[in-house]
Amino acid sequence: QVAFIRNFFGLVLLLPILTRQGLAPLRTSNLGLMAARGFFNAIAMLAYFLALGMMPLAELSALSFTVPLFVAIMVVPFLGERLGPRRIASLVIGFSGALVILRPSDEIIDIGAVFALGSSLSWAVAVIIIKHLSRTNSTVTITIYGMLFLALFTMMPALLVWRWPTPEEYVWLIGIAALGTIGQLAFAQALKNADASLIMPFDFT
Repeated sequence: QVAFIRNFFGLVLLLPILTRQGLAPLRTSNLGLMAARGFFNAIAMLAYFLALGMMPLAELSALSFTVPLFVAIMVVPFLGERLGPRRIASLVIGFSGALVILRPSDEIIDIGAVFALGSSLSWAVAVIIIKHLSRTNSTVTITIYGMLFLALFTMMPALLVWRWPTPEEYVWLIGIAALGTIGQLAFAQALKNADASLIMPFDFT
């Protein structure tokens, strides 16, 4: 339900762009890839929220830092990017530093950890698709279709457990949607401007 409302409100927040620019941001020749991105992104989001309720935040954060590592493995065969020694070093140092700071326990292999790793792997696949889409689509187009398909894919699971949020919860949910949408726009633009292997180490911040 959190995932669905976050995506629904995110889509609502993007409506002023459509009001100003018309239907231009909806034009794309990659609708299938847009849907695939939404599917993997939805799996990642749902698995992350599940893991969030099952394990300490520090351990979840540590496991989520496997995303840049998964992306680094995928960029060479799928995007044709080159991983030089500096980028490899930044990944190793960033991941090691994150683990040192977060100091996760050694007892993290449980069902929550499985969901967390599944979330990371699914998000890594979504990142590869977003990078591919950014070559021929605008940041706004990628983000709008991302929110649309995410809302569609998370709606049915949400309806199965639905309860109406309290007024205070709506404030938090709108906040999550606003920050998440800004983050998606910024992330898609970053991938449009630079290699995924260069962008992903910034996740460690």
